[in-house]
Amino acid sequence: MTSVLPSPSSMNEVARFIGHPWIFGRLDGMLISPYVVLYRDGHVGGLDDPRFRSWKARDTGIALLDEAGACAMTLLMGEPGPESETVLFERTDRADTIHCLIETKPLLAPPERAEACTLSPLPSRRPNLVVLRAGSGSSHPSWLTDIDESDRNWDLCISWYDSAESFAACEPAEYNILQNKNRKYQSLHQLLYPGSPLWDYEYIAFPDDDIEMSRRDINRMFEIAKCHNLALSQPALHPSSFYSHQITVQQADKRLRYTNFVEVMFPIFSRSALDRCVGSFLLSESSWGLDQLWPKLLGGHRYQIGIIDAVPVRHVRPVGGSYDMAGAFADKHRLIQTFAAPEDYREFGFVV
Repeated sequence: MTSVLPSPSSMNEVARFIGHPWIFGRLDGMLISPYVVLYRDGHVGGLDDPRFRSWKARDTGIALLDEAGACAMTLLMGEPGPESETVLFERTDRADTIHCLIETKPLLAPPERAEACTLSPLPSRRPNLVVLRAGSGSSHPSWLTDIDESDRNWDLCISWYDSAESFAACEPAEYNILQNKNRKYQSLHQLLYPGSPLWDYEYIAFPDDDIEMSRRDINRMFEIAKCHNLALSQPALHPSSFYSHQITVQQADKRLRYTNFVEVMFPIFSRSALDRCVGSFLLSESSWGLDQLWPKLLGGHRYQIGIIDAVPVRHVRPVGGSYDMAGAFADKHRLIQTFAAPEDYREFGFVV
């Protein structure tokens, strides 16, 4: 391994590296990340490290850039590895510190079109979307109607998980679809097939159906996410809510907190962030562990992930009452181990 001589790669060769997963580490065996992705827009996913925030193609290979945009290292094309996988190496005189990217197998599953879940485009649409997994006991009919319909900045898609008979009585939304064979994120994965009209929105929220809120607050939630250019966010939970993680409970003296965690109960994705994370929706039947994984896939950017304290919502049912807790913990542990996702919940700053 110490005699590797990287060869220059053409721009066409560099294009092959975009969107595919890599193992990032050193030749001395130190693993930095088991799943790194170079996104087309120049961001690096799978790394929570200020030294490696973005990438740029160069005639001689790929430059990894730090938070300030300075080149942290340049990786060049090397000889294929032992299983013929593509390998990129850093040029350095010290073999024990050579960094490398090694091609690995994709673990995320991009959605495919399924006729049973096809949605028809709207003749006109609002800029944002709420996709609600709802059943007969859903709280959404009681959402406070405190704005006129013409002032709503979001459309509603109801993915119904109860019986076909109860679905017939469900009040109409912009999109209504019966999906009562899978759990929440498996069903959402089916709705986000290539060409789905759900991809036409700027921000997409995926609340559980045991959330009490108002239509005006949903408007504000999207406005704040857009104002602060958040890739991934959630409304804070009102202190009277049932909750699992203290970090999600509202801090009333703040507008927004930047965090490394957004819960699966009510995530809000920008369109580009959803594109990077949607392939993970099938990796956890219970959905546990996905909220640890998403910030890692997005690259851990400090000021693009947060909890919106200015818009608290109320979670009205106990947590974990509808699934096998042992299986949920197993899902979470497996994803953390596979992707080296963080287990701690941190705040990095706030806006008042």
